[in-house]
Amino acid sequence: MLKRFTRYVTQSVAGMIGISVYVLADTFFISVYSGADGLAVLNLILPVYGLIYAIGAMIGIGSATRYAISRAKGKNTEHYFVQSVTWSILAAVPFMLIGIFIPDKALALLGADAGLIGLGRNYVRIILIATPFFMSNYTFTAFARNDGAPSIAMIGSISGSIFNIIFDYIFMFPVGLGFSGAGLATAICPIVTMSVCTIHYRSSRNHVGFHWKKPSFRHLISCCQLGVSAFVGELSSGVIAIVFNFLILGIAGNVGVAAYGVAGFGVYGVDIWAEADEAEKAVQIIEEIEKSLDTENAE
Repeated sequence: MLKRFTRYVTQSVAGMIGISVYVLADTFFISVYSGADGLAVLNLILPVYGLIYAIGAMIGIGSATRYAISRAKGKNTEHYFVQSVTWSILAAVPFMLIGIFIPDKALALLGADAGLIGLGRNYVRIILIATPFFMSNYTFTAFARNDGAPSIAMIGSISGSIFNIIFDYIFMFPVGLGFSGAGLATAICPIVTMSVCTIHYRSSRNHVGFHWKKPSFRHLISCCQLGVSAFVGELSSGVIAIVFNFLILGIAGNVGVAAYGVAGFGVYGVDIWAEADEAEKAVQIIEEIEKSLDTENAE
């Protein structure tokens, strides 16, 4: 138990550290390019990230957990992965439509003034159009972990983070895309992570099936029931951010929001310990499944 727990915690924490570093790098490059206004836009968009990640986590982590339990009980799980990706893409459609047609209104709803809307319009458009990648990323990493490849999931997360750091700079400055370049690098990041995870899915150790089956709403509900905690965990930071953003906008304006954003990004360090807690829960679930199977075999 201790050995397994240490393995899962170490790899989960390493992945979270990678994400924390790229968030800090993203913040730095944007501050260099556009100063306080850029940081204000980035902080106003954080609740959108929170909602996207919350839905993706609920579907992806919930489906992967249901997959692990069902597979341990000998049930057919060949369609679980494809169902999870399908529902993630369907859930992303409203975000994509908002990004394509009304990114300005989305920013205004989040509290941005005319100046911030002009600065962040293309960034928000890119992020929202890339929503399917952000949501599906949870499916790729969670299924890899639950299929006995937490190392691959960790390497995928770190690889995506490194890509984001390097191409943030390249897209923003040498290529000259500016703020939009930061959005483009962030949008490609989950694609890199998912590509690394396919190393496991193409290997002989893979047990995840890729069979198509008509999307089942009942199956989605059964999976999301196991992903509610992940949903709440991801969404809570977004709700807190949007409340504080509106309060601070009224008190200190854009500069105040930018200052709050710099302080808030440091909170990502706390998520490292949250990852450790999630890893402990995952190991406990595995232990319970094994005990259940041992009991059934003994009977």
